[in-house]
Amino acid sequence: MNRFAKWAFGGLVAVCLGACGPGTTQLKVAKTCDGGNLKECKSRCDSGEPRACYRLGWFFEQGQARPKNAKQAVKLYKQACDAKMAIACRALAIVYKRGEIAPKSRKNYVYYSDRACRLGLTLACPTAAELRAAARAKAKASGRSGGAKASGSISISVGGDK
Repeated sequence: MNRFAKWAFGGLVAVCLGACGPGTTQLKVAKTCDGGNLKECKSRCDSGEPRACYRLGWFFEQGQARPKNAKQAVKLYKQACDAKMAIACRALAIVYKRGEIAPKSRKNYVYYSDRACRLGLTLACPTAAELRAAARAKAKASGRSGGAKASGSISISVGGDK
């Protein structure tokens, strides 16, 4: 590169940096549903996007959506779980295990852990397998032949169990 070409290239870079540099152009990260934009999350959930419903439920559970709304969180988790979003099913299982924002329910805990596992969330599988084994052992100890089947599947009704 000759001397003139270097000078011209350097001048072009200086002009571009002056016109396009950080003083005039700022890139801002868009606030998305995952980034905490509740309005966008609600809109996307209302349009049927399960991940947005799950995230919005999380915001309500954690109190990032003011005010904190436990009933709304459970409703949104159920909506996402019904749309086959495994992580939302796992969130529901944890909600029912802890009993902090919804009544404690072993049946619901087992049901939603098992559902999350069957939807492919391997994190929930050991829990579901352990719970099925415990249900079989309990049924065997009480002398009942019904309940959990030997194949490892379970039959649980979701309802008002507390």
